[in-house]
Amino acid sequence: IVLFKEVQPYKFKRGKETSKGKIVFGYEGAITDLQVKILSETPKDFKSISKFEIDKDTLNYWFTPFEADSLNFTISNANFLDSVTVKLRKKKTDSLILSSSIGRTLHFRDTFFIKGNNPFIKMDTSKISFVDKDTLKIKYSSYISSKENKIGLIFDKKPQQNYSIKILPSAIIDIFEQKNDTLNFNFATKEIEDYGRITMNILNETSENLIIELLEGKNKDKLVERKFITNSKELVFNLLEPKSYFIRAIVDTNKNNKWDTGNYLLKLQPERIIYFSEELKIRANYYLDGNVFTI
Repeated sequence: IVLFKEVQPYKFKRGKETSKGKIVFGYEGAITDLQVKILSETPKDFKSISKFEIDKDTLNYWFTPFEADSLNFTISNANFLDSVTVKLRKKKTDSLILSSSIGRTLHFRDTFFIKGNNPFIKMDTSKISFVDKDTLKIKYSSYISSKENKIGLIFDKKPQQNYSIKILPSAIIDIFEQKNDTLNFNFATKEIEDYGRITMNILNETSENLIIELLEGKNKDKLVERKFITNSKELVFNLLEPKSYFIRAIVDTNKNNKWDTGNYLLKLQPERIIYFSEELKIRANYYLDGNVFTI
């Protein structure tokens, strides 16, 4: 007997103001193209940004506040359309809070992000100083994430190097026109020899598309890397921190690049998940090669 939890049908729950200029829209079930559209009349300089909250059935909607007692919206998802009125009572917007995505170490697999609680609308890189331990300027590119409230800095990471980032006032501006104060971030990289490698030879005997996932955590619940393959292939997972890892394969029968649960009424079983039988323990400067995973 295979037990599984079905994906519930879509259902809109409610919209609620959580702070001035921010409304949270809650829903249940699967979404296809969830969109929020404001129906109320708005000023010419009105701005809004909506982003899904990670791992929650929530859409966060930020907007530039204006004088109103309530706002009317339509919430659309595929063939569903709901109307909602959200009353506005909050008097204070959330102050802009910025932080680093890492501690003192930037691992080679990681990206340095500046995270915020409000959406960013502008960044002035001329007010950002990025240097190494010899105070040499670091060439970098930056982007504002469309999915989360964060700014990524992309650069060529060098082994065993110290980096300093200084962000002057007004370099970052959020949707409420709030600006940052002076920020300083200091971090370092490690030697290449501080990391390990896993090589896995995938023997695909199913003739199906496969999703291969490298996981960590005692509950095997933290995704490290995901690869998509259609046949047998040798996969290399490099620059891994010394930890225990697990590998699983999802047989992607419908070829949509994600795991799908079953449906009792349609007599559909969930897509198969197969775990590699061994825990893969990585040490510094250790290559765990020669593994064979037959699917």
